[in-house]
Parts: sequence; C-alpha cells; structure tokens
Amino acid sequence: MKRVITDFKKLSPELAALFLQRYPGGYGDDDILAFKKPSGDWIEAVELPTRDTLYLVKINQGMTDLLAYFDDLASSDTFSESFGLETEYDGATENYVLPED
Repeated sequence: MKRVITDFKKLSPELAALFLQRYPGGYGDDDILAFKKPSGDWIEAVELPTRDTLYLVKINQGMTDLLAYFDDLASSDTFSESFGLETEYDGATENYVLPED
C-alpha cells in the first residue's frame, strides 16, 4: 500500500469528501498521529485510507477552524433553508446544482 503525506488544502474534491465522511463530527485526539521529520520538526496528521493508498493528512489550527466553521454552518437552520435541504446529508458526492432564481 502506498503512503502519502499531504496537506488538507491539497486534497482533491473526492478525497476531501471522503475525509469529511470519515470524520463527520471532526477528529479526536485518538485519531491524531505525531511523527518527526528528518529535519527534526514534528508533524501531526490523521489517516485517510483508500483502497490503494494511505494518506496522512497534515493538520493545523487553520484546518481545525475550517472544519469547525463548516460543522457550525451545516448544523444551522439558515444553511438548510438557503440550499433547500430537507434531509440530512448522506455522504454522497453527487454534484449539487443550485436552483436558479
């Protein structure tokens, strides 16, 4: 199995959707892996396994803030009303087309 270290910002839309599906409520301390780079710097990451690749997605405060923002936004009534969402998101990755006004 191939192993890849990457940043959340560099994930493809499909992998980003898979990440959000794997960690729908966010990740916890038990999900975080910490390891040292050859330069001596520490990296913290969470695993994102696919069929043929194990991605280690680097985490930082910006990513944590972004996930918290979308979690808060998605749980608000305003978000659901704005996009006409009547049911909970099922994790599908179809393209959503906004209705024209």
